[in-house]
Amino acid sequence: MAENWYPHADDIDRRYVGRQVLAPAAAALVAMGVGFGVVAGLIFVAEGFLLTNIVTQVAGLALMYVVPHFVVGVLAGRRLGFDIAPAIAAGIAPVVFATLMFAVFGGPISTAVQTPTVTILAMLVWTLVFALGLFAGSKRDGELSIPLRS
Repeated sequence: MAENWYPHADDIDRRYVGRQVLAPAAAALVAMGVGFGVVAGLIFVAEGFLLTNIVTQVAGLALMYVVPHFVVGVLAGRRLGFDIAPAIAAGIAPVVFATLMFAVFGGPISTAVQTPTVTILAMLVWTLVFALGLFAGSKRDGELSIPLRS
């Protein structure tokens, strides 16, 4: 069926796309969900502690938006080595996911288009943080592990 849409479907390495693109993007989204859950739990339990101090507010935002990408990047770097495809996929995934969820559940679907600077900067930061995690995780025995595509 894919041959009807793309005549050279045999050229697509589905295993590479699954391991280097889809898995890191999904893992980053799941990790962000866990971070949001932890911060939401903290808000329910100790709202005053979390919201009265600027340091705890920044820590909460970092736990939701930055730490998940870095942690998943480290884990992906240990497994996959240093490659740019997982970082780009993980950087774009939250914006695509949010847009799809707005479309499904009702919401401002055009938010990403109406604020392109914020959207591009968010994707760039997520990509760089994930890439730093990949770099940190792929260092083995003092050498950078770069996968060779077969």
